[in-house]
Amino acid sequence: MPRLPWGRCLLFCIVMASTDAVAQYTDVELVAELDAEHADLMQRLERPLELQECIEIALARNLRLAIARQERDAVATSVTAALGTWLPVLSFDTSLLHSRGELDSEALGDVRELTRTSVRAALTQRLPLGGAIELLYGYDEAGDDLLGGYFGGIAFVQPLLRDAGWNKATASVQDARLARDAEAAALQAELLRVVFDVRRTFWEVVRRRQLIGVHRRAIARDQQLLEFSQAKVDAKLATRRDVLSAEIILAQDRGNLLNAQTEHRAALDDLADVLGVGIGSALQLDSVAVELTPLATAVEAWVQTALARNPEILAARTELERLELQMRVAGNERLPRLDLGVRYDEIRASIGPGDPAVRRREGRVWRGTLTFSYPILNRPRASAHKEAQIHHEQGRRLLLETERQIVLQVRDSARNLERIEEQIEVLEKTIQGARDKVEFANVNFQLGRASNLDITDAQKDLVEAESDWVEEVANYHVERARLEALLGGSLE
Repeated sequence: MPRLPWGRCLLFCIVMASTDAVAQYTDVELVAELDAEHADLMQRLERPLELQECIEIALARNLRLAIARQERDAVATSVTAALGTWLPVLSFDTSLLHSRGELDSEALGDVRELTRTSVRAALTQRLPLGGAIELLYGYDEAGDDLLGGYFGGIAFVQPLLRDAGWNKATASVQDARLARDAEAAALQAELLRVVFDVRRTFWEVVRRRQLIGVHRRAIARDQQLLEFSQAKVDAKLATRRDVLSAEIILAQDRGNLLNAQTEHRAALDDLADVLGVGIGSALQLDSVAVELTPLATAVEAWVQTALARNPEILAARTELERLELQMRVAGNERLPRLDLGVRYDEIRASIGPGDPAVRRREGRVWRGTLTFSYPILNRPRASAHKEAQIHHEQGRRLLLETERQIVLQVRDSARNLERIEEQIEVLEKTIQGARDKVEFANVNFQLGRASNLDITDAQKDLVEAESDWVEEVANYHVERARLEALLGGSLE
């Protein structure tokens, strides 16, 4: 019965147990970290959130942003893989030959055995201009040799046309880095989109909340008008028509309030989706001063900033660099092959039983090679180069188109900000006029000089003006967030 290697088994069990302990400890740490993050999030959601807090939560939990980060990390691994091809490559092979039989033809039946051992090793290193240098070593020994034979050598090969040059030799590393940079720009674009979505949905919630306040104030005025109209009817100073008119506008404003509350809940769900928290979470927003902060317009400066920082433009430029690299590599593939090689070997022969032990045959060999080949009618490589040229031109035009569209969007956003500022000034005057109109209609109605239709008309104008003002102020903040996303960052 074979003996069991108890020492090795014990060592293996200890290593496995320690590995499980480390893995379990790591899992415990991860769970504790996740629990701490969840507890911090729950504490945040229990109190009203500010805009900056919403942005921080979204940057940590938004699913689209998390996917973009993982895609960036996955592409970044290709850089390490490409750099790994430049590490020295060690190859090693060995063989053991054993033969047994009648080896001597003159003495049939004489059975002999022969054992031959051979070892081959090579260390290869790529060079930046496409060449390679290789260190070689070999050893051979037969069973009856007194000393085995061996050789050592060094070889150098440098392409002069095809596969030569910095771009061709380092194409894989350059392409991997450009792909990583393009993915980083895409991640930055996604981050800006998430920040914009947070601001857009945040101000949508604020907009709906402010509209709820507008409709509640309107209902309070409608209720007051209804009570006053009923009192005048009881005093025989008005007709039932005035009461019906007041009831109608009260019902309409209650319906508007119900719609505003429904849209407010929907806006909260949209915000929760952008933040990456549970849909239907009891989100609360901190009180926000709904006001306009005028912005000094600088269209041309904004355009230049967008051309320099917009991540979509940066991604298009990086892609154009990749296409240019691919075009150069494809052009190099069309060239004939012309390789220059130099090799030096030192050889030591083996010493057999009948050879003098003091003398070993030696040799030193220099070799030079020049290899030339050119495939005739190589249409695939020519077509590949032509395709690369077309894609490069397509990438150049795509960059120009991206720049033009970004410039158009920046200019359009600047015009919208100017328009909204002017519109808000008009609405503020309209609101003041509508309030004066309501007050004037109330006084005339109390004096019996007007019907409540004048009041209801004035109140409708006031509600519309206040609603439009809330809409435009929210639109201003959203448009400003859109402009910041186009510029690749804050305006300040």
